[in-house]
Amino acid sequence: MVEFKIKGIKTYKRKGKRYYYDRKTGKRLHSPYGTPEFALEVQRIREETTDEQARVKKGTLKALIFDYQASLEFAALADRTQKDYRGYANDLERAGGLVLADLKAPHITGIRDSIARKRTKDRANRVRSFLSILFNWGIPHGHIAENPAAVVPSLKKSKKEKRKQANRPWKEQEYRNFLDYTYPEMRTAIALAAATSLREQDVIRIPWSAVQDDWIIWVHDKNLEPIQVPISDELKIVLDQSEKKAETIVMGIRGRSYAGCDGFRTNFNKERNRLAELGLIGKDCTFHGLRHTILTIIADEGGSESEIMAVSGHQSESQVKRYTKNARRKKGAKKAISRVNKREGAQNNNVVKSEGMKND
Repeated sequence: MVEFKIKGIKTYKRKGKRYYYDRKTGKRLHSPYGTPEFALEVQRIREETTDEQARVKKGTLKALIFDYQASLEFAALADRTQKDYRGYANDLERAGGLVLADLKAPHITGIRDSIARKRTKDRANRVRSFLSILFNWGIPHGHIAENPAAVVPSLKKSKKEKRKQANRPWKEQEYRNFLDYTYPEMRTAIALAAATSLREQDVIRIPWSAVQDDWIIWVHDKNLEPIQVPISDELKIVLDQSEKKAETIVMGIRGRSYAGCDGFRTNFNKERNRLAELGLIGKDCTFHGLRHTILTIIADEGGSESEIMAVSGHQSESQVKRYTKNARRKKGAKKAISRVNKREGAQNNNVVKSEGMKND
């Protein structure tokens, strides 16, 4: 087969897999390298990018977003992060015509509040953070003189909003029910996440080669933090029962690895909704909630911040203090109530003794 060689293609290898990007546009190429399909894909994205670039007015927010998405910095981000950022960019579509030189903090505040009203405060805060990243990138690249989002705070949640916990830890019975009533391939994914705290993008990509001498050895996709987690007794049983039809531990019902998170998330949501309708789990059980589950268990059992970090892959103690803080509160409350019970017990004993003396 004739191999097509094209100039301006950059490549890098991560976790044993090679990725190709068009240097000019910064966009990832998905066709097999060197094939006619690869050459056609390069031609197509370059033409589309040229047409789009011609329509973008220089000095605007849209131009900044366009250039950032074509940058080396954006190309170096994890696939999931790139996807999230493109989603935030879509939220900013209507504001794309804003002139960067005129942007001030009140403009960013208005964008934040508008998204919060249409969607959620969480989404609005993420878009605000994305804008700050954009402006910080744009300063040394000559797009803007300063970061107008730097002084705009994130929106705080009301008491009612705080009570609605996102990605809450699963209850023990919910986890057991999911394992007992789901199909084998999904059972493997759930058990792997619950025993390692791996995020969704890691769970679907981790290969069997990462299982070494009763350890899971991996590098987190999000922050490239390496971890070594002992395989729990329960996970070992599940892995022993799992078929090895694919290179990855987790696979679809057809025995193939997942190409990305979207397909797996669709399957998980269908299964979660099915089991929720049967009353076996809560409707608010999320896959990411499994990560919170194991980290909460470690904290409740007296685990320190450093122990949690060794499993979770977090890079600072401040990121995991919420787990240990809640655990200390529970233990403190338990100890406090035991003191109350002890005193009430002593008082009841005194009353019984007093009545006994009167009867005598």
